[in-house]
Amino acid sequence: MLIKNKIPITCLGARIGILSGSFDPPHLGHKLLAIVAMKTKKLDQVLIIPCAAHPNGKQLSKFEDRITMCELTFLEFKNISISRIEEKLPFPNYTFQTLELIYKSYPQKKIFFIAGSDLFDDINKWKNIDKIKQLATLVFFNRENVYQQAKSRLIREKIYSRNLQHLDPKVANYITKNNIYS
Repeated sequence: MLIKNKIPITCLGARIGILSGSFDPPHLGHKLLAIVAMKTKKLDQVLIIPCAAHPNGKQLSKFEDRITMCELTFLEFKNISISRIEEKLPFPNYTFQTLELIYKSYPQKKIFFIAGSDLFDDINKWKNIDKIKQLATLVFFNRENVYQQAKSRLIREKIYSRNLQHLDPKVANYITKNNIYS
C-alpha cells in the first residue's frame, strides 16, 4: 500500500527499520544488512530510502536509476519496501528531516535507523544527531560481520572494470543494459 507521503507501509506491525543512503549502487551488502536487521531486531518492515541528492554535494547516479536498482535488489522481500520520500523533501535534506516526517506520519511505530558500523565514527558530525536519537533507535552492524566488501565506492570501481559479483544479478543486468557507471 502506498500512502500520501510516499512512505510505503504494508504491515500492521509496530517496528520499522529505516535503511537510507545513496544506494549508488545497491549491493548485496545492503540486502544482507536489511535482512540481518529485520531478523535480529524483529522488525515488521524495513524501508529502503535512497537519498534524492547527497547533502554534501557528492555526485550521484540518477535518482530514478537508483530507485529501480533498489526495487530490483529487494524485489523478493514482501516486508522490505522502497520509499521515494526524500525526493519530496527540500534540498539539502538530512536524516533527521526524513525521520521527522516518518515519525509524524506514524507516531505509534517504533523506528530503528539501520547503518553499517563504518558510519559510527562520524555520528556526532551528523546534523541534529540528538534529534535523530529522539526519533529512532540507532542500530549499527559491523560491516565485516555482515558483508565484508560492502562499500559502494569500492563496488563502483569494480563495476567500471565489469566485475559485478557484489550485485544482485538483476541489478548487474540493469547496470549493463543502461550503461550506468560507464
